[in-house]
Amino acid sequence: MFFKLQRALQLRSFNRGVRRAVLSTPPVKSDPKAPVAVVTQIYPPDVLMYLVAVKTFTQFVPVKSCHVVSDRLGASDKAIVREHVPGCEIIDLPDIDTTGFPRGGTWERLLHIMDLSQHSYVIQLDSDTLTLSPPTEVLNCVAQQRSFTLGTAQGREPISAKLAAEQVAKLDSSDPHVQTVAELALARLDEPGARYVRGNSAFAGFAIGQHGRPRLQRFSQAMSTLIGSKKWHEWGSEQVASNYMVANTPDGVVLPFEKYRYFAPGYASPEAVLLHFIGTYRFSGGVYRDMSLARLRAQPAAP
Repeated sequence: MFFKLQRALQLRSFNRGVRRAVLSTPPVKSDPKAPVAVVTQIYPPDVLMYLVAVKTFTQFVPVKSCHVVSDRLGASDKAIVREHVPGCEIIDLPDIDTTGFPRGGTWERLLHIMDLSQHSYVIQLDSDTLTLSPPTEVLNCVAQQRSFTLGTAQGREPISAKLAAEQVAKLDSSDPHVQTVAELALARLDEPGARYVRGNSAFAGFAIGQHGRPRLQRFSQAMSTLIGSKKWHEWGSEQVASNYMVANTPDGVVLPFEKYRYFAPGYASPEAVLLHFIGTYRFSGGVYRDMSLARLRAQPAAP
C-alpha cells in the first residue's frame, strides 16, 4: 500500500515537473520517406512520459510513422497523443489478434511489431526511455537492416540457447519468475542452431522481413510445452520472446551497454546515449525529471 502511494506521488511530481516543457515543444514530425516506424504501448499514467520519450527520440531519428498500443487510454489521453504526435496510429489492445499466443503482458505490442516489420523497420520504444544524444549505433542498425536490443549485465551478445540456459543456471535456478524458468528451459528447446540473448525489450529494433508470427508462434508454443501454459502466460514471457526473435536474426546485435542501459542510483556516464528508467529506480532522486527537462529545453519551442 505504501509503495503504491509513494509511486503515485512520485509520478504526480514528475508529470507536474515536465508537463509545461513537453507540451510546449513542437509536435513530432513524420516523413513518409523515413525508414523507421516506432511502436509504444501506454496506459493513462504514461501519456506525458510517452511524449518525453518519443519527442527526444525523434529529435535524432527520422520516423515515417508512430504507433501507440492503447491499454485503456481514454478519449482525452488519445487527443493529447494525436495533438503532439500527428498521424499517430492508436490501436486498442482488444483489437490486436492474439490467437495462438498469450494475451496481456505486452504480447499485443510484440505481435503488432511482428506485423509492421513485414514492411518497415520497427523500433519498440518504451515510454520510460530518454534519448540524450544521436543514437549512432541505432541509425547504423537501421541502415544495415540489423535487429537490435538493449543489453543487460548478463546479456551482451547473442549466444547459443544451450549456453544461455547454462549461464542462467549459475545465477539462481530457483527463481520462480517466468523469465528465469523459460531461459532455463532453453536447454531443452528442439530448435537446431537457436540463439538467445538476455536483453531488455524496452528498446529494440526489428529489421524488415526478418521477423514474423510463424516463428514467434513456434517458439511460444514450444515454451508453453516446456514450462507449462500457465507459467508461460505470466507477465515477463514477452521479453523472453523478444530476446529470442532478435537473437535469431542475421547479425542481430546488442547495443553497447555503457551507452544504452538502465538507470540506477549513483549511475553517471558522459557516454550515455539512451537511458531506460526502469520502475525500480525510475523516480530516484528526481534524475529522470531533471534529465527530461534538460533535453526538452534543448529543443525548439512550439510556434
